[in-house]
Amino acid sequence: MDADLRRFVFIGTIGTIGIPGDDRPATEDDAMNWADKGGNYIQSRADAENLVLRYAAEHGLPAVVLCVANTYGPGDFQPTPHGALLAAAAAGKMPVYVKGTASEVVGIEDAATALLLAAEKGRNGERYIVSERFITARELYEAAAAAGGSRPPRFGIPLSLVYVMGYAGDVAGRVLRRDMQLSSLSVRLMHVMPPMDHGKAERELGWRPEPIHDAIRRAVDWYRELRRRRREAHLALTRLHACRERARNADIPRRVADKHARSRGGGAHRRT
Repeated sequence: MDADLRRFVFIGTIGTIGIPGDDRPATEDDAMNWADKGGNYIQSRADAENLVLRYAAEHGLPAVVLCVANTYGPGDFQPTPHGALLAAAAAGKMPVYVKGTASEVVGIEDAATALLLAAEKGRNGERYIVSERFITARELYEAAAAAGGSRPPRFGIPLSLVYVMGYAGDVAGRVLRRDMQLSSLSVRLMHVMPPMDHGKAERELGWRPEPIHDAIRRAVDWYRELRRRRREAHLALTRLHACRERARNADIPRRVADKHARSRGGGAHRRT
């Protein structure tokens, strides 16, 4: 490569890690083998990763790929879909969860640290799994509820029932000609990924992630503070609008009097 580029760190996803044929955690050596089941999103992520790795192999691009799990922590303004669910659980607004679902997770600060370490120590053309652990949906939302001082989800919905709802979403999507939030694909992505081994990132990058429960607590604190600030901003705007309305109403008698005076003055001029 002609450019003076020391390292290109590509932020990928654990969704490009292959599913092992045997009962073991997946590693970076497991090539993608389920893109046909992951929909356009997973396929696009796999294509992008393959492009980076091909340039590394064929053109000497000094690139490393980080396969990042679901991230949790402060600063999720949008929020991400999984962050929104965490915030709902922390606020006690998630009465149910889906049984049989789990995912790889990592704190956002730890993911950022992995990026810096990869830029410094990563081996060109290599993938690194960035995840702290594999956690069930129930444990994740119970941890969020505990951090928020709320009641955790009480009922688990069978995965088979959620699939029925997902297939109904498929039909609705075809009729309405738009993507539905709940579909058979979205349900499949809830449980298709296997547990993963992030030992390579520890060995080669010196990465040491903290327990995900610490990141969950910081995320919940941040969501709580964000809600407080938004309530204060909404209250301030409401008061501002009320003040403007009172000022406008108070100004009406003066404007009516001025209009009446102008009308009387104009009428006297016409009589003369």
